[in-house]
Amino acid sequence: MQQGSEAVGEASREEEGASLQEAREIARDAFVYAYPMLYNYKTLYLSTQDPLSSGYTGGFQRFRHFARVLTPKDTDVVTPNNDTPYSMAWLDLRREPLVLRLPEVEKDRYNVFQFCDLFTQNFAYLGVRTTGFKSGRYLIAGPGWDGAVPSDMDGVVRAPTQLVCIVGRTSLSGMGDLPLLRELQKQYLLTPLSEFAGRAPPPPVPHGVFPPWEEARALSARFIGYVNFLFQFIPPVASERALMERFARIGMGAGRVFAPEELSREWVEA
Repeated sequence: MQQGSEAVGEASREEEGASLQEAREIARDAFVYAYPMLYNYKTLYLSTQDPLSSGYTGGFQRFRHFARVLTPKDTDVVTPNNDTPYSMAWLDLRREPLVLRLPEVEKDRYNVFQFCDLFTQNFAYLGVRTTGFKSGRYLIAGPGWDGAVPSDMDGVVRAPTQLVCIVGRTSLSGMGDLPLLRELQKQYLLTPLSEFAGRAPPPPVPHGVFPPWEEARALSARFIGYVNFLFQFIPPVASERALMERFARIGMGAGRVFAPEELSREWVEA
């Protein structure tokens, strides 16, 4: 594939009726569709699975706070804010919801917590401009969760995908403000709902192996392997049914195993 346009699909799927030209067109459209999710996975992998990454957060369900002034050597974010140090967290909501606890914030302090799904779409915000300066407890639930919401929650955030990212930002008024900033960040807490409620947790879900990020793989026919892996965390969307049926003709879809070694040379070079 040249930059995401190579024809792909398992050998048996070469018989599903797509010509080589059709396969090229489908692969191009599939890559465009998958691009935001694909490169969001790069961030997810480096943040949760690669301890050697400068952006490693320590795994899922926890914040990493960047309580310092950034320099040109900080390249994890292309154009980071230097007056709103970051608090980053990735959540896996398959097992159970999490509770986000936020402290009271002084009136001259700004903070915001941006919620992004696997497609990088922003689906919720919490912070002084939306929920005020008072302390709060917020339930974060994945798609399909229908449990009882505790009565002491101040709000519920419904996530459209099972894996989501929180990007927190807290204002910094100067170097002398860093100690107060760090104390505030320590009070941003994520807790599994069962632990918060003092009850036994639900059965664990299979963690599985998150495939290592390889740039060359993402820009080749094998990008479909990444996408097929990620589809398990995304509920089907009724309006995309026809699109998914089209992508399935080149081996892309939830539950599919992508095997490029089984492709004919003609399809690989298409």
